[in-house]
Order: sequence, then structure tokens, then C-alpha cells
Amino acid sequence: MFLKYLYITKNGKTLRKIDFKKGVNLIVDTTPESKIKETGNNVGKTTVLRLVDYCLGSSGKDIYQGIEFKNTDTNVEQFLINNSVEISLCLTTSLEDDNAKEIILKRNFLQRKQKIASINGENYPNIKKDYNIELNKLIFGIKADKPTFRQIVSRFIRNDALKMNNIIKYLHTSTKDTVYETIFLYMFGVKGKNELLSEKQIIDEQLKSEKNYLNRISGKQPATTIEQVLKTLQNDISELNDNKKKFNVSPKYQEEFEKLKFIKEKINLISSKLSEKQMRLNLMQENINDLKENISTVDNEALKTMYSETKSFIPELQKKFEDAVKFHNSLIRNKLKFVSKDIPAIQNEVVKLKEQLNAELQNEEKIGSKLSNSGSLSDYELLVEELNAKFEKKGQFEEKLEQIKSLEKSIKEKAERLSEINEEIDKSEPELKDNISLFNEYFSYYSKQLYNEEFVLSHYVDKDIYKLRIDNLDANTGDGKKKVQIAAFDLAYIAFTKAIGLKSLNFEMHDRIEGIHSHQLSTLFELVNSDKFNGQYIVSVLKDKFDNDKLKKYLEENKRLELSQNDKLFRIENG
Repeated sequence: MFLKYLYITKNGKTLRKIDFKKGVNLIVDTTPESKIKETGNNVGKTTVLRLVDYCLGSSGKDIYQGIEFKNTDTNVEQFLINNSVEISLCLTTSLEDDNAKEIILKRNFLQRKQKIASINGENYPNIKKDYNIELNKLIFGIKADKPTFRQIVSRFIRNDALKMNNIIKYLHTSTKDTVYETIFLYMFGVKGKNELLSEKQIIDEQLKSEKNYLNRISGKQPATTIEQVLKTLQNDISELNDNKKKFNVSPKYQEEFEKLKFIKEKINLISSKLSEKQMRLNLMQENINDLKENISTVDNEALKTMYSETKSFIPELQKKFEDAVKFHNSLIRNKLKFVSKDIPAIQNEVVKLKEQLNAELQNEEKIGSKLSNSGSLSDYELLVEELNAKFEKKGQFEEKLEQIKSLEKSIKEKAERLSEINEEIDKSEPELKDNISLFNEYFSYYSKQLYNEEFVLSHYVDKDIYKLRIDNLDANTGDGKKKVQIAAFDLAYIAFTKAIGLKSLNFEMHDRIEGIHSHQLSTLFELVNSDKFNGQYIVSVLKDKFDNDKLKKYLEENKRLELSQNDKLFRIENG
């Protein structure tokens, strides 16, 4: 599929219309190099690539959000939302044939019912589950779950530093080797293996998850260790059960135990009341003793002196000293009588409480003897507690053992299935070798033309996973050379897919190729525009980098869009 056009509309009116052609397509930033630092160079040339990517299922956040620091340009974001900006992308099987099959994609930046994500007029608002899956079928002919559309299409749109610096591993750094294996085998034409590769990827992920979970629950203890622990626990339980049988517990143990519990509660209540009554009796007795002592130890001389002194002030005092003593003793006796009158009743209560206590103690002893013919009840209760704890621990270990065995069985089955899948995939290795050999014909040709070096792609198997490598690559390659290598790879891949008839995209999009030397850049454009190459090379560039007549001519002949500080992509400043 070729890229035919990209339209940008604002409130239903055309804001930008970019038509693409075969060969080189340049998105040009005319900002002078001396002004780039001053202006920030945000005219939107890279955004064109990101809008194409958005129509091809990306989240679109990179259109208004910085990749490195995730800072959001709220002006752009609000502009896209508030002005109902819509992006239309047309893919076609041919740029020369007016009757060629087309795929028209439309997306906006609104949400919910206002969201547009359409393919040929049919809306697919769920991007991951519907939109991208449908595109995977239409563009790449992939009906399996893996590789996903985004995993494949991301290589065709190198719109960030990661993709522009990694020929093979162009996805996020956390991407697993099994994911790349699925992508690589699809890329290089291994037929009929997508379902198997998809299954392999899923099983591999499940295996890692199950192995991690197994390590967590087992604490790195094998099942055999837990089995020995269970045997020890079972021996302990058997021994405790034997001890329990010696108690000859009545079948009505629980009923008897409840009775005993009730009796103990009564005993506690009676004992409390008895203690209270006895304390009261003791206080009363102490009071009586104090009163009796007052009668026997009255200081007659002191009373007589007090009486004499009083009479000197009150001559008419009628009472004699003896009368005062008599009155004092009378008061004490009355107090004694008052205090003593409740003692018999309290003593009777104490007697009754003691009788009740004795009766309940006898009942306690009687029921206790019913519950156990040997050993004390407390011993029995401790034994039952210990037995229950052992059973609980045994249950926990049994559950853990069951989980471990289940996981080990599942891991074994998945490992066996992986082995079967790998054997089946290995049958395609001759096909893979042949296809990589064909690819290398194009790859070595383009790399030799661009840099006078021949690069070779090869495959190898590491831990049952197919991997790719490129030889004759210098690890310290400069930015310009690395971009030439990527260009050679991408051009070779378009030629390769056409040669084997693989459904694919016929365009490559690159960002920031200014590091390429002018000689290599001229050669690159010549190769892309030649009749031998039947594809598109869409790239964003700075005009200042086209500093010789040959490059300036290429610029004028191949530019598709020209942007500047006064005419940025969305024309926000112009209203």
C-alpha cells in the first residue's frame, strides 16, 4: 500500500492537504538554522509523520506531548479538540491507477460519542480491539492476534530517536525477544506460522508468570520438602488424636461443656457476692469493735474538766457530770444496736452463698469428671487447641502443595507445547534462510551504493527464540552513518516484500536525516527516485541542510509541504 494523501480539516474546512508521490517526499522546515534554537523549531514537520502514525492507530499523544519529558503543549491539544480537527489518510494499492483499491482512514481528537476512528466510512472507536485489528487484516493480511498491527507498522514510521537509531529493535526497550521473534518471522515471509507464533508468545508470557508465582508461593521450597513437612504434621496430629482418645470425651461434650461454662459463671458470681458480703461483715465488726472500745475507754477526767469549764460560762447548766457520761454511753450503745441489727441477716446470706458455692463446686467437679476420666479439662482444652492449630497448618501446606503441583504440571505442559511449537517453526528455517538471502541481495546493494559497504542480515537461535543480527556494523557508528544504514535496510525491505509478494506498506517515513552527508543524501534520493525502486521515502528535513545546487534541486522537485515560523502546520497563530 502506498501513501496517497493526508488531509487536515478544522471545523469541517480544509486546513492542510498533502499529496504524496512515488519516490522522495520531503516535509520541509524553512526556518534558518541560526534561528532554530531561538524558535524551538516547532513548525510541525515531525508532526506530519505523527499524524500519519495517528491514523495508523497510535495514541496520538506525541502530537501535543513531548516524548522525553511528557510536557503537554496545551495550546495544540486544545486547538485539536476545540476546533474539531480531523485527520484523513488515504492508502492505495497504486498511485498511477485511478481505479486502484483505497483504504481511507479518518480520526479526530474528541471522545465518546463524538470520537471518529473510521476505516472506509465505518467507525471503530475502540482503537486497540477493533480499529487496529481491522487494519492488520486489510494492510498486512494478518488475522492472528500476534504480531499486532502497531508492532509491525511502527517500523515503517521512524518518527522518534529510538526508531531512528535502532534498525531491528525499534520498539520500546522493554519489548521481549518472543515479540520480536513473531515480528521477524512475519517480516521475512515465513508463511502459515502466525497462529503458532501468536500461541508461542502467549505461552511464553504465561510460563514466566507461572514460574514467578511458583517461586513466590513455594518460597523456593520444592514440593518434596512440603510433602515431608506434611508427613511430620500428620504424625503430630496422629499422636495428639491418640492422646485425645485417652480423655474418653463424652459425645455430649459440647452440651456438658456449656453446662460447665454456665456453672463457672455462677461460681464466679456467687464468689463475688460472697466476697462482698464478707467484706461488709468485716467492716461492721470493725465498727462494732471501735464503738465498744469507746465505751470502755471514756476519759472521765477529761469529760469532768470540760463540764467544769462549761459550767463557769453557763451557771444555770442543769446536768451533772455523771449525767453527761451516762448520755455518752447511751449514744454508743444505740449505735452498737443499730449497727449490729443487720449482722444476722448478712450472716445468713453468707451461709446461703457458701452453700450455693459448695453446690456449684460439686456440680463443676461432677461435670468435669464426666468430661474426662484421665487428665484435667484444661489439659484437654490445650490439647484440642494444639490439634486445631496442627490441622490449620496442615491445611495451609496442603493448599500450597496443591498449588505447587498444579503450577508444576501447567509449567511442564506449557514447556512441552513450546517444544512442539519450536519444532514446527524450525521446519520453516530453510524458507527463512532463503528469504533472508534474497533480502540481503537488496540490503547489500543499497548499503554499498550509499556507503560503499555491504551489510548482511542473518538469523540465529538463542534459547529457542529466533533472533536477527546485522554484521559489519560498527558499534560506535556516527549518527549520519547509522541513518544511512537504516535507510538502506528500509529501502531493501520494500524491494524484498515486492519480490516475494508479501502484503505490506510501500513507504518508509524518517525524521531528522540532517546528519547524513550531502553526498550520501544525494545518492539516497537518486536510489529512491529511480525506476528500480517502487516505493515512497517520506522524510522531514531542514531547508538549510540542502546547501548545494544538486540538493536544492532535489528539494524543489520533491517537497510535498513547506513550513515556516510564519506558517506552522496547524496555523494556530493565524486563527
